Amino acid sequence: MIRRLLTLVAMVLSAVAARAAIDTTQLSVVVLSKEADTPLRGLEVIIVDDSTSASQTALTDTIGKAIFNVVRGTRVAVYVMRIGILNGAEKVFTVPKEGLMSPIAISLSKEQMDEAKANLDRQLASKREIEQLKERINGSMVFRTVRGFLDTVLVEAAIPNETVEFISIATGKKVSLTSDADGYIWLKGSSIGLKDGDKFSMTSMHVDSEKIPFQDGNNVMEFEFQSVKTNDNWNGQYSYLGVPVPTKRLPITNLDPSVKTIEFTDTLKADLARIADFIKRKQYTVEIQAYTDNTGTEKDAVKRASANKALSQQRADAIVTYLTKQLGADAKYLKAIGYGEEFPIADNTTDQGRKINRRVVVKVTR
Repeated sequence: MIRRLLTLVAMVLSAVAARAAIDTTQLSVVVLSKEADTPLRGLEVIIVDDSTSASQTALTDTIGKAIFNVVRGTRVAVYVMRIGILNGAEKVFTVPKEGLMSPIAISLSKEQMDEAKANLDRQLASKREIEQLKERINGSMVFRTVRGFLDTVLVEAAIPNETVEFISIATGKKVSLTSDADGYIWLKGSSIGLKDGDKFSMTSMHVDSEKIPFQDGNNVMEFEFQSVKTNDNWNGQYSYLGVPVPTKRLPITNLDPSVKTIEFTDTLKADLARIADFIKRKQYTVEIQAYTDNTGTEKDAVKRASANKALSQQRADAIVTYLTKQLGADAKYLKAIGYGEEFPIADNTTDQGRKINRRVVVKVTR
């Protein structure tokens, strides 16, 4: 008997609590133009329960009205109302424990309406951009291009306007794509008949790269296509693509005309070790090109140019000798060329320009 009574009491209390939890009243919000006192339709109105952060959203109708059902409680409920496309256009109101809610009117000035229109235009433009981005991303594999030399990234910042050719291994179908202003390349699988898991290869089409394929040893590297699928937002999945550039200036500290030998610093040795490893694995032909400025001890221009050419050849030979003798690179893949004072890249009439022109460069020639 007592158990039955307790059960009945619990049921009654639950029903009362449930009724209290869902006790609501209707709220009308009217948005007007302050100057013309006319209703404003199509504006997004948001109300937020200050205690739970639960929110509701509605658009104003043809008479500027938005309707909400707000919850009563054992306390006085406090809500915050906002006009969605305005910053700072909000109003705090309370929901009484009983009785009807009075309609809430909010008037917007011309300045606020101008701000709202500008915000709305920005939102619509942003929405269009997001939709366009989603269209490009879905079913694509996304790359971000960076500069690379051999197997080393030279510039971590993304590089725009880089063209890469993608080739389906199964069908041989090709597509050439150019990175956008932010360095992104979008490989749409359907463009060359790729499905997830299919293999493809890539070739750099950079203007100076002489179409260098991505290779491992003598073999063209194969990559697995994995498309990105998005719902509302791109989750940021992409791969860095080190687009190879064929030349790199070696970090040699002193190339003054009076210096006849090269100082093999730790930094220079590290770069040469990477180059030797690259030659061994990929068997590309590499040129070591050395240049001087247009100064020297000889007053006669012809003799000075000849002396500078000999000096630059000596420097290029020293680098090749280090690569072959110290690091075991095959000499048949190496060529040393001394250009002397030919092909300056800066002004030889200034100290800074002459310093820039004195250089030793590695170039991949295949």
